[in-house]
Amino acid sequence: MILRLIKKSNSGQSERSYARAVMEYIATPEAALMDESGHKKGIVEKCTHYAVYGCTPGLSLRYQAKEFGMIAEMADCRAQQVLRHYVLSWPSGEHPTLGQAEEAAKLFLDGLGYDTESAMWMVGLHVNTEHHHVHIFANRQNPETGAIVKEGNGWWVKEGHRVISKIEYQQGWETDPRSMYKWNPNTQVAEKRRNAKSKFKVVSAAPRGMELRTGTMSEERIIKISVERAFKEISSLPESQRSWALAHRIFASCGVEYIKNDKGGVISLDGVKHYPAGKIADEVNLPNMERLISSTFRKPRKREEAELEQIRAERRKSLDAQAHPLPPSLMSAKHKSAYMTEYGLAREKWRLQEQRIKHLELTARMQRNQNHSIRFNPYN
Repeated sequence: MILRLIKKSNSGQSERSYARAVMEYIATPEAALMDESGHKKGIVEKCTHYAVYGCTPGLSLRYQAKEFGMIAEMADCRAQQVLRHYVLSWPSGEHPTLGQAEEAAKLFLDGLGYDTESAMWMVGLHVNTEHHHVHIFANRQNPETGAIVKEGNGWWVKEGHRVISKIEYQQGWETDPRSMYKWNPNTQVAEKRRNAKSKFKVVSAAPRGMELRTGTMSEERIIKISVERAFKEISSLPESQRSWALAHRIFASCGVEYIKNDKGGVISLDGVKHYPAGKIADEVNLPNMERLISSTFRKPRKREEAELEQIRAERRKSLDAQAHPLPPSLMSAKHKSAYMTEYGLAREKWRLQEQRIKHLELTARMQRNQNHSIRFNPYN
């Protein structure tokens, strides 16, 4: 099974509007089938079953969504992503029943720390793709207790994969050979099969696409390699010798600068563009670095800043002078084909969206002109 979190795309959207959009999407019984040119060629069955729990009985879906949003808006203002939208996807050829879909959703939420008896959540089984999948929409704010669920005690990805291994065993599904955990029925514990890939080794989609097109490393990968080298060097020092002054010097020798701002630690390669340290890797975010060095963050002294900048400048010159070819293992035909397919679909989606916006603008302009002519027609 594959686990995916669908994040809220519009940060300015209200919780009520977001809840209504997601819940209506989950409950829609049919979906349009599109051809390669983007035109509708038919209708396929999408949602075969959905259920909403924790809302006032007897309400329509629209008012249940409104209740979802109202409860979410009552949460502490410091809480982020109160409404969570998950997808559990089965491999091709495995078709869960309605009961198995609901059971999987309940086991998943229970494993993350939700009280499914009192929490607000929704489940919907979709069958419009080759891989049957379940949408789970949950409200972290409990309507009865007012407590906010801290999913997996802050590690929802690891806990989610542990629960998936339990679902696969209990319902008899095929286990993905690349999965992180496998359920042990004797100990009733999910045992680790492999370590998750470090963030140091993974770059985001846009830089990865540039790498596959050009065959050279992106700036994000170069920064991650430099920061990983600095982190390993700092970690290898005895605890008594670790300090922020020495850490700044090690980062500078790798060509990067570690800075603190309002949101935490950031890393800069050229002094202009800043990368959040947590997105580079969890190991180098500000709390973990302060724990590693056993001291709160301290800026370099003024008399040291010029020397550190000179060290960084020399290292950057050497980096710019070097060629950075992408390793052959990252240029496989499989990765390239998957990216180009995804890129082509995205371009087609953008083209259709632009056409739709232009059509709406033209329609609105014609309507305004028509209303204007009717209003000022002297013969009316």
